[in-house]
Amino acid sequence: MLDENIKWHIPGEHPLSGTKTGIEEVLEYFKQLGKGSFKAEPIVMGVNDTHVIDCHRNWSNLENEENLDNMSCLLWRIENNKIKEVHNFPENQKIVDLFFKKLYG
Repeated sequence: MLDENIKWHIPGEHPLSGTKTGIEEVLEYFKQLGKGSFKAEPIVMGVNDTHVIDCHRNWSNLENEENLDNMSCLLWRIENNKIKEVHNFPENQKIVDLFFKKLYG
């Protein structure tokens, strides 16, 4: 499903931002996200032969913590039936940066 040289772009100025390259780095990123107990609710999805656009509401579900509640759109590039590249576009980058800085230090 993931191209061996996948690039996953996480914008912002927080500990998880930057481009994750390769399957191992992408999977490690998702493992780190687990700390936030994230959930997502799809809103819009569009697909053609080479791209997918996925807009969703995402939120954290932490006890005794200030939680994130934000919209995001992801642009997925598909090549040879594998995910080759993903760009993340948060609704409010400042809110995302503050949340991730607080949660991940």
